[in-house]
Amino acid sequence: MVFVKIKLLAKDSLIYGVSGIISKLIVVLLVPVYTRIFTPEDYGVINLINTTFLLVGIFAVCAMDNAASRWFYETDDEHDRRTSFASWFWFQLGLSVLIAIVFILFTPLALKFLLNIESNPANNLLWILPSLGLLFNILPNMIWNWYRFQRKAISTVVFTLSQSLTTIILTICLVVVYPMGILGVFAALICSGILFSAIAFFILRGWISLTYFSLNRLKEMLQFSLPLIPASVAGWLLTGAGSYFILAYAGKAEVGLFAIGNSMASVVTLFTGSFQQAWGPFALSIMRDKDAKNVYAKVLLLFGACASVLVLMMFLFSSELLMLFTTTQYYGAAMVAALLALNIIITSFSYIAITGSTIVKTNKYYSVGVIAGALVTIFLHTFLIPIFGKEGAALSMITAQIFAVAFVFYHSQKLYPIPYNFFKLMQLLLPAIGLGLITFYLMQTATMAAGILIKLAVLLIYMGLSYLMLKKEWLQIKDVINVERAEK
Repeated sequence: MVFVKIKLLAKDSLIYGVSGIISKLIVVLLVPVYTRIFTPEDYGVINLINTTFLLVGIFAVCAMDNAASRWFYETDDEHDRRTSFASWFWFQLGLSVLIAIVFILFTPLALKFLLNIESNPANNLLWILPSLGLLFNILPNMIWNWYRFQRKAISTVVFTLSQSLTTIILTICLVVVYPMGILGVFAALICSGILFSAIAFFILRGWISLTYFSLNRLKEMLQFSLPLIPASVAGWLLTGAGSYFILAYAGKAEVGLFAIGNSMASVVTLFTGSFQQAWGPFALSIMRDKDAKNVYAKVLLLFGACASVLVLMMFLFSSELLMLFTTTQYYGAAMVAALLALNIIITSFSYIAITGSTIVKTNKYYSVGVIAGALVTIFLHTFLIPIFGKEGAALSMITAQIFAVAFVFYHSQKLYPIPYNFFKLMQLLLPAIGLGLITFYLMQTATMAAGILIKLAVLLIYMGLSYLMLKKEWLQIKDVINVERAEK
C-alpha cells in the first residue's frame, strides 16, 4: 500500500514535470540567443530587478497561498472554500495596488541606487513594468493553486505550460524580432500576465466574487500566514541577497555570470519543481492514513537517490552545458552553476522537512530555521564573496541551507515523528558531491572527448552503487507496477 501511494505521487510529479520540462528546455534553448544579445552586465541588471521583485512579491502575497491551502483541506464544503479564495484575492489585490503605486513613485531612486543607471522614459519602464506585474501575477498564481489543491495535475500543467509558452514567444518577439533590449524581457512578462489574468478571472470568477469575502476568514488566514512572512523573507535572503553582495564587491558583470550559472542550475528544477508541486497536496491528502508516516519516510530516500544523481550530473557536465549554450565570456560560470544546483537540491528537502509541522499546524520552527539560515548567509557573504566572488556566494547559500533544513527536520520530528533514514540519505548525497568536485577539477586539463567519457563512467558507476543501496525499495515499486499491469 505504501508503494502504491508513492507511485501516485510519482505520477502526479511526472504530469507536473511535463510543463516544467518543456518550459525549461525552451528557456535553455533561448540562452544561446540571449548570450549573443545581452552582455554579462545586462544579465546582471535583469537579475537584480527579478531578485528585488521576488522580495516585493513576498509582501504582496503575505503567504496567503499557504493559508488557502490549509483552509482548503480543512473542509469539503465548497462555499467555505470559496470564502477562503475570495478573502485571499481581495486582500492581495488591494495590497498589491498600494505597493505598485509606491514603487512607481520611487522609480528614479531605484534606478540610481540599485541599478546604477540614469532615469529616463525607457529606463523608467524597467522598474514600472515589474511594479505593474504585481497586479497581473495574482490570478495566474491563484488558479495554479486552485488546480493543485484539487489534485488536477493535467489542468495545472495545461495552464502553466500555456502561460510559459506565451511568455517565451512574446520574449522572442520583443527581444529578437523587434529588439527592445532588456525592456523586451519585462514587456513580454506584463503582456503575458494581462492575458492569463483575464483567462484565470473567467475560470475563477465564481470563486473570487466579492460576495464570498469574509473579514473574519481573512483574519483567521492572516493569523496563520503572517508568521510565515519573516521566514519567506529569510528564504529570499538565503537565495537572493548574494546578488547584491556580488554587485558591491565585484560589479554587474559578475552578477550576470552568477545569473547565468543559476539559469544552468535551474535545470534540476525540472525534477525538484515537479516534485514540490505534487508533494504538498499529496502529503496532506494522505495524512490521516495509517501508513502515511512510512510513505513520507520512503519518499525521502527515493527523492534523495534521484537528487544525488542530479547533483553529480551538474558537477560533471556544467562546463559542457555552458560551452553548448553560451559564448566564451560566460564559461566562468561553470562551478557556480554546479554549486547552485546543489543548493537547489538541498533547499528542496525542506518541502519534506516541513511536512510534520504543517500537519500539526505550526510554522514556528520552520520560520526560526529559515531566519537563522538567512543570518548565516549574510554573515558568510561578507567573508566569502570578497575572497571567492560568485562562487563564495554559492558556498554561503549552501552552508546556510544545510543549517536551515537540518533545523526544520529536527524540530518537525519532535512535533510529528516520522521514521526517516537520515544516515542512508547521507550515504547517497555525500559521495555524489565528493565525486562531482573531484572529477570537476581533475578534468580541467583533459580533452573534451576523454573528459566526457570519464565523466559518463563516473556517473554510471555511482548510479549502480546508488541502485544497490536502495535495491529493495526500487524492486518494491517495480512489483507494484507489475501487479497493476497484470490487473489491466
